Amino acid sequence: MKWISRLLLVLMLLGPLTAADGIFPFQYREVKLENGFTAFLIDAGAPGQLAYVTIVRTGSRDEWEPGRSGYAHFFEHMMFRGTEKYPNFDQVLTKIGADSNAFTSSDMTVYHIVASSDSLELLVDLESDRFQNLKYDESDFRTEAGAVLGEFNQGRSSPFSFLFEKVLDTAFDEHTYKHTTIGFEADVRAMPEGFDYSRSFFNRYYRPENVVLLLSGDFDFDQAEKLIREHYSGWKSGYEPPQITPEPKQTAQRKATVEFPGRALPMMAVAYKIPAWTPGDKQAVAVELLGQVAFGPNSDIYRELVIENQTVQFIQGDFGLQRDPGLGAIWVGAPGQQKLHQARRAIDATVKRYSSELASQEALNNAKRYMRYSYLMGLETAREVAFSLIGPVVNTGGIEAVNTYYETLDSLTPEDVREAARQVLRQESRSIVTLLPEGMQPEDEMEPEAPSDLENVVTLPEPNSPYVSFNIWFKVGSQNDPQGKEGLAALTAAVLEDSSSVHNSYEQIRAKLYPMSAGYTSSVDKEMTVFRGTVHKDNLEEYYKLFTDAILAPAFKEEDFQRIKSQLMTYLEQRRRFSSDEELGKELLFREIFRGTPYEHPEEGYVETVRPLTLDDVKDFYAGYYLRGSVVVGLAGDYPQDLPQKLHADFDRLPAGTVEPVPPPQPQPIQGLNVLIVEKNTSATAISMGYPIDLLRSDDDFYAMMLANSWLGEHRNSSSNLYQVIRESRGMNYGDYSYIEAYPMGHTISLPPQNVARRQQIFQIWIRPVSGLQEGDLHDRALFATRAALRELSGLVENGLSQEQFEITKGFLKNYTVNYGSTLSRRLGYRIDDYFYGMQEEGHLDSMKAELEMLKRDDVNQAIKRHLHTGDMWMVFITKDAEGLKRRLVSGAESPIQYPGDKPEAILAEDRIIQSFPLRVPEEKIKILDINEVLER
Repeated sequence: MKWISRLLLVLMLLGPLTAADGIFPFQYREVKLENGFTAFLIDAGAPGQLAYVTIVRTGSRDEWEPGRSGYAHFFEHMMFRGTEKYPNFDQVLTKIGADSNAFTSSDMTVYHIVASSDSLELLVDLESDRFQNLKYDESDFRTEAGAVLGEFNQGRSSPFSFLFEKVLDTAFDEHTYKHTTIGFEADVRAMPEGFDYSRSFFNRYYRPENVVLLLSGDFDFDQAEKLIREHYSGWKSGYEPPQITPEPKQTAQRKATVEFPGRALPMMAVAYKIPAWTPGDKQAVAVELLGQVAFGPNSDIYRELVIENQTVQFIQGDFGLQRDPGLGAIWVGAPGQQKLHQARRAIDATVKRYSSELASQEALNNAKRYMRYSYLMGLETAREVAFSLIGPVVNTGGIEAVNTYYETLDSLTPEDVREAARQVLRQESRSIVTLLPEGMQPEDEMEPEAPSDLENVVTLPEPNSPYVSFNIWFKVGSQNDPQGKEGLAALTAAVLEDSSSVHNSYEQIRAKLYPMSAGYTSSVDKEMTVFRGTVHKDNLEEYYKLFTDAILAPAFKEEDFQRIKSQLMTYLEQRRRFSSDEELGKELLFREIFRGTPYEHPEEGYVETVRPLTLDDVKDFYAGYYLRGSVVVGLAGDYPQDLPQKLHADFDRLPAGTVEPVPPPQPQPIQGLNVLIVEKNTSATAISMGYPIDLLRSDDDFYAMMLANSWLGEHRNSSSNLYQVIRESRGMNYGDYSYIEAYPMGHTISLPPQNVARRQQIFQIWIRPVSGLQEGDLHDRALFATRAALRELSGLVENGLSQEQFEITKGFLKNYTVNYGSTLSRRLGYRIDDYFYGMQEEGHLDSMKAELEMLKRDDVNQAIKRHLHTGDMWMVFITKDAEGLKRRLVSGAESPIQYPGDKPEAILAEDRIIQSFPLRVPEEKIKILDINEVLER
């Protein structure tokens, strides 16, 4: 009978399940340890997968000691350094194919891992160990300081980040919300000397009573609770709350202007002090509802300023609540200061209106419905479910607040919203901050002025999904742009996506989509134009009509066209050149490699080719390319049985015909090293390099090269070799990656994009911006990173992968690639790409794991020899003092670097090899281009 006693003991220790109740639809169990550590176990997400999300309730808010801002974010980096038990944290996760990352905000630091369910025991051991036994020395600490400085400089290149930093600094006097997450610049630069303080910070805040685990996915609750109790119970408590000074009451309006060092759209933030996040407090929740009704995407002010009068490029209300009383803001961007002034007056009028009048019940109901479905639409994957609970956990310590919040939201009346406006949107508690581009002087405010030949319907039925996804692929892309009208394909798709239809005005479409928390997007690549949308199945019927009308029955109104073209011109003239040096460098690399081919120009076109485009051009392009024979229609999820036939019949309304194929691009052979240097006033150098490769997803060598590339530079993954050599060991930048397929907008995504399939690919290496540490060393550091990347590539080509490297990377990929199909929309996107590559039967997503399993080391190393080399390529540098960099490249001089602290002799010895790695470029093969001339034509 002893086994009965043991069973009873276990049942006493294991907690009960909490049934799904309210808006949160999943069962969960709370595990509370005596030391204060709390874990929530949640049954959600896809089979065979789990998300392990650890929340430290410490963010930049908790950095109260002068001169010590930025340490919460700094520890986000340091926590990947390892322990005595697991000295190679990233390597352990690589072996099990886990996807791991972290982020920091003002109120929290969050560490998240997505892995297969059979990794649960290892993950509990791994995570509990690093939170209790983190190990790093002063050299590690100083190395990471260099990476953080690079991230800081990277953020300063964004006009919005520049403005946000000034808004916080203006609005707050005493509270720690005054500084951004990454910290004040002086504090970031002083971090290398803060090793001892970092220990104190960790010991005070990384304690069990300040940490909550969200474990979501497919796993055994009893096993998980047992493991958690075993591994976390010995963690000693000792959390010391920060001594945060409350913000004094603001008694007068504040104004400030900041000049952005470069070209940018003039922007303004009108920020108000708002209450803290309290789920049962009507006024607090009413503030968020007010933000939606008065300044959200379905508001009257949006319709007036963006759609009807086109006064501004964008206006967006952000009234998200924080742990302490914080800021709600209205963000505006407009082509000129007078238009910003007009927008500010419209904001004043809106505030007055909602402070004096009652909002309509219909408007409130739509906003409530939108907020509800926004939440429900973000509960598809295990990670999304865990992430949806971060706010309640950080602010209250538990997840039951989710239901309380939405119960409070449902109870709000027009009177509650009006009272929130009266109490919160007060002139004396607001701050107005304006951002102007370099050289623009502030202006005083003034007064304003046949048989069906439809190719196929691709279906992916998933009866257990609460969503329905659409993916409509037209076989047309930027390669089809008429000469002199580059950008027309992208402009046409944007007009279809974001305009009126024959049956509904643009305002009506937005109003109908808003309460569903749904929408649809378009994307144009070299050979593909795709329209995507996902909706909760509750709203399918109404959504379907809006989505299909956008493509099949566009109204082509002049006012819609002018609004969209104006936004595109702002992107071409300003944002493309002055927002992300990383993406710009990759675009310029692609342009140089494909000069003289239909792939040469960017999808969005050039400034000089888009400016003269008219609505008639768009109509003509639509009539010539949006044909029955050029479309593949994709449908996925829990859709009605007759919907595929309905889709087929509806798209049969397109004109008959097919698009004449464009011959595949034939890039000119590259001889030797060729370099483009873009002159730009920047404190960091962005670097891209590459060359064409004859490799497509359907080729026999693809999966071998996929493995080789993963070892060399898996995107946004710290396990890759380039990352370890350049970023991890030396702290030179924020990341280093390589690619064998197109990967646009890589700085915004962590998983491969869909629907950018191409008949010609390039191999490329992306070195994220490398910062200078002291005056005059920027070029040395940039060239050192370049040499390091070339040396690693050369070693891979010459030596291939060792058996150990092969086995580790193979194991990683077999598990990591489960993330590729993490959402319904992604799975459908891969199905569409299968049609492009002729892989309908096997399917890339479905066959990936089996293909990797069959690979041998020799397969990979032979494929490397066939497809990679180090001699003939293009390089693009975006940096200041372009002439100085050119001289360094022509001379081939060594590029030694220094560190802010000591480094092991093994690293220094390797540095001496890297700094002299051959890198010499003939003067005639180097071009210099000023940033203001880039992509004009």
